[in-house]
Amino acid sequence: MNKNSHTASVVARVNEDGVPHSPSVGNQAEVEKSATGTNSPHHASEDFHTESNPQSDPHETPSHNPCKVSRQKWSRGEYKEVMEAFYAASLNPKTSITQGTYDIWPANNPTKRLNLNASKLANVRRDIVNRERLTKVELQAIQLKVKQEMKIPHLVRQMRM
Repeated sequence: MNKNSHTASVVARVNEDGVPHSPSVGNQAEVEKSATGTNSPHHASEDFHTESNPQSDPHETPSHNPCKVSRQKWSRGEYKEVMEAFYAASLNPKTSITQGTYDIWPANNPTKRLNLNASKLANVRRDIVNRERLTKVELQAIQLKVKQEMKIPHLVRQMRM
């Protein structure tokens, strides 16, 4: 084959009567579709899907992933537990308050929100405060409760002496 000669095969289309269909030269897109054998953009997308994944039907809806956990809404009780952990961590900081809150919260809730990390828990705490998910009175009551609970072990140790 000569390097300078270019040949292109054109697929001849025939209408219902058997008469060859020849697209007008003015419509370049129709000429290209005719040459490639695709008649519609929908047909072209079907070819694309079948080439990339020959086992799947292009009209199939994506299957549900049973491993993916759907988002769970936080309850008011969970908000209170997060704030209790935060106040306890801020009263007795052994590490950063964020890490301290994370260390306390899963210890009290071992089966809840297993994909939660310290950063996400800090985001939840900020959301509780910024969007006022709990009232100021509720936050003050939680803070007072945590302070009292923190004093009780201290008082018990003093009584033993």
